[in-house]
Amino acid sequence: MKILLFSIAITLLSCSLVHAQQPATEFYRQNKHLKGVRNVKIPGWLVWFGSGIAYDMIKDEDAKVALKLARKVGKMRFMIAEEENPIPTASVSNFVSESRRSGYSDLIYIRDEGTTVNIMGKIKKNDKFRDLVIMVSEEDEFVFFHMKSNIRMKDLSDLLNHFMTDFPINDQTREKKRAEKQKRKNKNIPRA
Repeated sequence: MKILLFSIAITLLSCSLVHAQQPATEFYRQNKHLKGVRNVKIPGWLVWFGSGIAYDMIKDEDAKVALKLARKVGKMRFMIAEEENPIPTASVSNFVSESRRSGYSDLIYIRDEGTTVNIMGKIKKNDKFRDLVIMVSEEDEFVFFHMKSNIRMKDLSDLLNHFMTDFPINDQTREKKRAEKQKRKNKNIPRA
């Protein structure tokens, strides 16, 4: 009898832990069938496969850098409600609270005259974004995006650095560093 009770307790505890670890999945499941809500779920293997094919076909270097990062993206979920927002405000508030308790951090939070934008992320100890949630809520519209990934902070930094090279200030900085490096190199060369 004690073994049976212990087994039930362990099962209930593990179910509640799984439920607590997946607030974005649960929020999506609860609200995707509401009237006026359109939803799309894209499996991770499709993102990986599609970005791999596109990478081989594209010649543009900027696009290749973005596609290389896209290969680290997993499952994505979208929920959109236009013209009316059937998702209760209490449900959104509960989701945000539950997400914070489950280890999500607010990356960006904006609230302005009936519009709320919330970008939350769950970062693992190995410096990887495991989950990213973007939510925009207005009186008559709602957008929800959830993405699983293996993107490291270094990957995002490399992507930003790649695209920042187009700015003139970066060209000047690179030229200055190149000149300094050449000076140091010339000082180390013995004269004949």
